[in-house]
Amino acid sequence: MHLVPIFSYVLLRGKCAFCSSKISRLYPVNEFFITAMVVIITYHAGPYSIHGWLAITLILCLYAQAVIDFKTLSLSTYLSVIIGLLGFAFNYLHFFTSIIDSLAGLILGYCSLWLINYIYKKIKGTDGIGSGDYLLLGAVGGVFGSSSLGIILLSSSIISIGLHFFTRTIHGERIPLGTGIALTSIIFLVLIILNK
Repeated sequence: MHLVPIFSYVLLRGKCAFCSSKISRLYPVNEFFITAMVVIITYHAGPYSIHGWLAITLILCLYAQAVIDFKTLSLSTYLSVIIGLLGFAFNYLHFFTSIIDSLAGLILGYCSLWLINYIYKKIKGTDGIGSGDYLLLGAVGGVFGSSSLGIILLSSSIISIGLHFFTRTIHGERIPLGTGIALTSIIFLVLIILNK
């Protein structure tokens, strides 16, 4: 009973059966989301598709980044590098865009947020965007190409500002932009796969 995801959480009323400690409400959300993504991707791409398994790996990395940033306002450099490498793997197989556009997306994604932060820092004297955010946007640009960056950044900003209302008591005025970038990228990826 303790090892069945979601059901054990409900049956145990969100508490550990052994020590009665409260289990985070994010746990069943994580379990449900990841299961749903694996089922959707496997159903549409097939269980033996290299694209499907690359997409599942990419979604897991992006979702981990979203959760990490939402909770701590920091991002994993290693996961961003893996996301960028997965983008090159996809585009080497001509899945999203050309390898040249993938490289352009990586450079433009990183440099655009770096430049915004540079200007902000010159004016305000402090960072306005964390370096993890522009590394993640660069990695995402490497996945989807340079032409996707505008819509991804706009959607990410909207999602992040919306999430800010839930995190104000924890993070103050800081906004989890990395969470918005990661969630938008997952949505973007799923829509592309569903339309292929």
